[in-house]
Amino acid sequence: MTFKEEFKEFIDKYKISQNKAAEAAGYAGSVISQWLNGTYKGDAEAVESALHTWMERERNRRSRRSVPLVETENLRRILNAIQIAHEERDIAVIAGPAGVGKTTALRKYVAENPNGSILIEVDESMGKIALIREIAEKLGIDRNGSHVELVRRVAATLADRDLIVIIDEADYLNDGALELVRRVVNDKGQSGLVLCGLQRLVFRIKNLKNDHQQLASRVGVLLEVSDLTPGDAEKMITSVWPELNKEAIQAFIKTAAGSARALAKLIDRAHRTAIANDLAEPTPEAIRVAGALILK
Repeated sequence: MTFKEEFKEFIDKYKISQNKAAEAAGYAGSVISQWLNGTYKGDAEAVESALHTWMERERNRRSRRSVPLVETENLRRILNAIQIAHEERDIAVIAGPAGVGKTTALRKYVAENPNGSILIEVDESMGKIALIREIAEKLGIDRNGSHVELVRRVAATLADRDLIVIIDEADYLNDGALELVRRVVNDKGQSGLVLCGLQRLVFRIKNLKNDHQQLASRVGVLLEVSDLTPGDAEKMITSVWPELNKEAIQAFIKTAAGSARALAKLIDRAHRTAIANDLAEPTPEAIRVAGALILK
C-alpha cells in the first residue's frame, strides 16, 4: 500500500474530511488535492512528512483509554443540588477547588435535561451585557435591540418555561453581573439558577462590601465540594483496569492528590506508557513517571 492509499484509508476510517486533515497538517486543501493527484509542484516529501506526523498524532489520540463517567460522591451531591434548585426555582451556589468534577457534573445534568436547562461557561472577559446576550442566544431569543429590551425578553422567556440556568466559572463574573443574573433569572424570570465556581465565589457572595445581600439572602442551596475521596478515585481507576493491583491503585491515588481531572489525565498518560512498553496494565513506576508531568 502506498502512503497516499494509507492516507485515504485513514481519513475514511475516522471520517475526517480531506480539508480538515490538510489544515491539521498545516497545508491548504488544494495542496493535498494536488499531492494526491500527482500534480503538486512543491516539496512533496515535506507534505508526506507532515501528513505522516499528523496521522501518528491522531492515532495516539484515538488510542487513548477514556475514563467512563463514574458516580462519585461529588457528582451525586452536585446533581442533587441542581435538581433541588430546578424543582424549587431556587438559587444554588456550588463551590470547590479546581479539578474535583464540578464541570463534569454540570454538563451531565444538561445532557440529561436538554430541554430544561442551559449551561453558560463564563470566562474572565464576560461582563453584564455579554452574559445576558449569551443567555439570550441559548434561549433562541432575538438579540437585536437595546440591553434593557433584551433583559426584558430574557426574563419573560424564562418565566414562561420550566428552566434551570447554570453558570459555570461564576467566580469570574464581576459584582454587577452576579446581581444582574440573579435579578433576571431568579427574580424576574422565576427560574432556578446555579452559580458554580471556586471557593472564592462563596466569599464574594457573603462579603457585604460587595453589596450582595439580595443574592446571599436568596441562596437556597449552598454546596461546598472537596477533593476526590480515595474510594471514588479507586472507582475511576478500576472502571478502566478492573483487575489492577493494589500497589498500582495506590500509586494513582497518591499521585493524583485528590484531583479528578489530574487522575483522568494520569490514567490516559499511564495507558499510553503501558502500550509503549507492551504492558497490559501500568506499573507503579510508570504511574509515578507519568504523574511527574502533571501540574496538580
